[in-house]
Amino acid sequence: MTRKSVLLVLPWLACGDAGQLHPFASGAMSGSGTDSASSASDGSGSGGDDGLDGVIYVRCPRTPGLLEVTADIVVDGATVSATRSFHHADVYDRLPGTNNTAGFVAPCDLMWLRDGAEPTTLWDCSSSATATDACVALDPAIAHDGTRAAFVVLQGTIDHYHEQIEAQTLREDAQQSVVGSVQLPNPLFTPVASRLVVIDLQTGESWESVAAAGEIRRSPTFLADGRIAFASSQPGQPPTQVRESIGEWSNLGGTSRVALLALDPGDTTPVMLGVHHLTAARAPLQLRDGRIAHVSTQRTGLQPFRYTNGSPGSPGAFRNVNHIYVQDPDGARMTALLGQHTHLQGGWYSHSSIASLGQASDGRVLAVEGAGPPDAGALLGFAPDVDGREGPAPFTVDPPLVFLPADLERLTPWAAGPGSFGAAMPPPSLSVDGYADPLAYAGRVRDASGEPGGGVLLTWTKGACSDVASNDLLPDPKPPATSGNGNLVPLHTLELLGLDNPGCDAGIARATAVPIDHPSALQPIIDTPQWHELMPVAVRPFAQTHDQEAPTAIEPAHRRAEPHDALPPATPFALLGASSLLQHETRSVEGNPFAGEVQWALQGAQTSEWQPDEVCGVRIAALLPNVAGDETALRSAMGHRVRILAELPVRKSTDGAVAIDPLGDPDTSFRVRLPADTPLLIASIDCEGRALTSSQVPFSLRPGEDRRCGGCHVRSTLPLRFEDTLAATRPPLLAGDGTVQLLAGGTVLAPTLEFRSGWGLDVEFTRDVWPILETRCASCHASDTAAAGLRLDLAGTDVGSSWWRLAADASQSYVPPAQQVPVAGTLRKPQLSRYVRFGSARGSLLYWKAANARTDGRTDASFGAGDGAAADVDFGLDHPTETTAAELRTLARWIDTGAAAGAAALLDAAPPVLVARIAASDPTTLLVGTVDLGEGIEPDSLAVAWRVAKGWNPLASSPPAASAGVVEISLAGVPDDATLRISVSDASGNVTTVEHPRALLREP
Repeated sequence: MTRKSVLLVLPWLACGDAGQLHPFASGAMSGSGTDSASSASDGSGSGGDDGLDGVIYVRCPRTPGLLEVTADIVVDGATVSATRSFHHADVYDRLPGTNNTAGFVAPCDLMWLRDGAEPTTLWDCSSSATATDACVALDPAIAHDGTRAAFVVLQGTIDHYHEQIEAQTLREDAQQSVVGSVQLPNPLFTPVASRLVVIDLQTGESWESVAAAGEIRRSPTFLADGRIAFASSQPGQPPTQVRESIGEWSNLGGTSRVALLALDPGDTTPVMLGVHHLTAARAPLQLRDGRIAHVSTQRTGLQPFRYTNGSPGSPGAFRNVNHIYVQDPDGARMTALLGQHTHLQGGWYSHSSIASLGQASDGRVLAVEGAGPPDAGALLGFAPDVDGREGPAPFTVDPPLVFLPADLERLTPWAAGPGSFGAAMPPPSLSVDGYADPLAYAGRVRDASGEPGGGVLLTWTKGACSDVASNDLLPDPKPPATSGNGNLVPLHTLELLGLDNPGCDAGIARATAVPIDHPSALQPIIDTPQWHELMPVAVRPFAQTHDQEAPTAIEPAHRRAEPHDALPPATPFALLGASSLLQHETRSVEGNPFAGEVQWALQGAQTSEWQPDEVCGVRIAALLPNVAGDETALRSAMGHRVRILAELPVRKSTDGAVAIDPLGDPDTSFRVRLPADTPLLIASIDCEGRALTSSQVPFSLRPGEDRRCGGCHVRSTLPLRFEDTLAATRPPLLAGDGTVQLLAGGTVLAPTLEFRSGWGLDVEFTRDVWPILETRCASCHASDTAAAGLRLDLAGTDVGSSWWRLAADASQSYVPPAQQVPVAGTLRKPQLSRYVRFGSARGSLLYWKAANARTDGRTDASFGAGDGAAADVDFGLDHPTETTAAELRTLARWIDTGAAAGAAALLDAAPPVLVARIAASDPTTLLVGTVDLGEGIEPDSLAVAWRVAKGWNPLASSPPAASAGVVEISLAGVPDDATLRISVSDASGNVTTVEHPRALLREP
């Protein structure tokens, strides 16, 4: 290493405040020592002609020493004091990772291990950390030319958690009971502030971006266009809300949603890469083909309930369900890559939670299926689909394998996934430096990235590495308190093994080839008992691994779109086209029974049995963001406010005859202009506005994007090309322009249309449904003598109210025994209650009775006693009603969109859509496009200001904002190097502001 005395140019704070960036040549803070570190290099870490090499990584403290526990226990009826020492407290060490965004060990330093040298510290957090003022330096990434490193620095506090004490962990002959609690020595870091740092590894110069108050940034990655993408929490925007089966809200996903953002080094304001990330999007990685893969948590609708963790009707451990998605760098063309439509159990592969992403030199995606304290698991490899497909064709493989990549391979067969202690070490035995005994557990891996020639760089977490104990390695009969989590059971289990092994110890290793058949194939790079070393990145150019200088550049969606009158420059709209609603594979591979969570997981979301001649139109709905207080105030099974933007007819005729598409089906293609930057859901509907098939994963369109889809989840054949349909030759239908178009009966070739003034339609219980119940139902369904025991005269949303009985009584607490569905315990999803089926008016008993007809395509005789008690709910006796067709459509839309109730469901929480661009042909004119989904744009609120250094200068005059369109604003007198700030508000007071240098707003 060339010795230089250069201080990095960075406005850094004192070490205890935010960490310290060290002089490169100082040699201070000599990393992890050399007890078991391997400084030798096999040449694969060489960085090339620039002289840079080695590995940059993170080191965090491993919990050392004994944990001594004393408590009073009961033995043979007598109370005695017992003391025991435990040697493996590090089994509780939680490591920072994709899914572990808080509560991990700290402080953590950023280190650089160069070939043939000792580690040096790039960012020091350890030397002066305190419990109230500590930092961690995490998530290093290397620029494509190999000369710069990006990482995040989080500042926060360090605490410890307490564990209850099971008496039998102190003495096995004790009476089983919890006898107190003990503070564990493992540090738990809570971030409160963050910054993004970029260092030039050759010169030491640096650049940083400090996040706004409350915003926590993670996982930076360099993009081919020069920007840096990262994941960031969005303060004040809670994630999708999830309601437990008993009707109470459970905000188990954190206090803020996490989205992907990108920042240009010449800018100060990040740009969001897709507003469809409503819960969490983490660990962005730009693949060689230019798309950004990321780990995403989707919890809209029934998605959290697919895996019940053994508790029917409950979301179970849904926090641990994380999939892989892929999208363009600007947020366009988001699609699932792995896991979204995969059953929990899939042969050898059980999908639960993707913990980290990388890409091998052959182009395969490297994904770690893992979670738990180390955020580690088994390494997988698969080729990413380039055409938006996810897995093999349905109905061609066993149901659990639907949507799994055909070439999915387990690259570390010895590494266990999440859930319990690691798997036993397979033969031959393996010893590592720092521990006297061979390793009992094979451990897990994480942080994998490709190496030249097919190798892999990764983190190996050795030991049991889980706070859920397994006693598989103990002899029979199994001692008590040696299986499960909590109560010191993991410590007790490891203590009984009597081995000098780590509870959990992370180190960095390299494998020259995959699969990695045994941990002995891992070549240690640095691995010391006193530290966890993790998150390694090789300091080398992208081309040395991937044979191209950088990921393929992908133009923003509006630049790729063909010119169209509906998409003028700076439009706040986008075009969406689909070739067919009849060419679909959205039926669940397990059918559509009365109950069963996985029916919405293994394929699509078909709400009922229906025939192709019932498909009349398409419903497009927007999901509005959640806000503070929604945890208790918002009542909707969708987890968000839902606004219907349009219901559009899709059937067509030619010369009075049914128009036929190239596949021989009636043409059901459509093309619609929609507000951009809006989370959207789509449903095919019949002419009465009732959902037939509904999407659950929100997507969004970028301003000016022209996205075209072929069919719905089509896998077993090539989908119909949109270009070959009639919709491709006709003007697009319009939505979100101040008029809401709805289907209101008629026939598929002559549907009745209804038009309502406004920017969207939301349907809420008290305002819209309660009057129908009062008028049409309460005369029979009131008081203690209510017909069938169903009271529909109780206002509000509290437990026991009419809304609660219809939309939240999964336990059937208010259903008379003679009327209850005969199941043990709670009704399983998609049933919200006996009367309402999530997202399916056609499948809901409430709707049947209001319509006096069963509408799910079945009869009461479709299922018999031998089909199981939960196979169906019967319509029963004739039920005459005076409910009008319009009232039935209101009831259907209410059920289909989540059965929302309460004033919060009507809150206008959507900020205006604002687009600002400067055309290359007219650089003196700013184009501003605006539209709003709530109460509409406030025209006089549009404001434009500029600055060069300090102080904002408002433009002398600006035209009113367009309610749904584009206005031109002269930039005369504004310097070319100025930063522009444009803001607009809607009639409800929601404000959108963009702030960017003038040069970055200019189109090329």
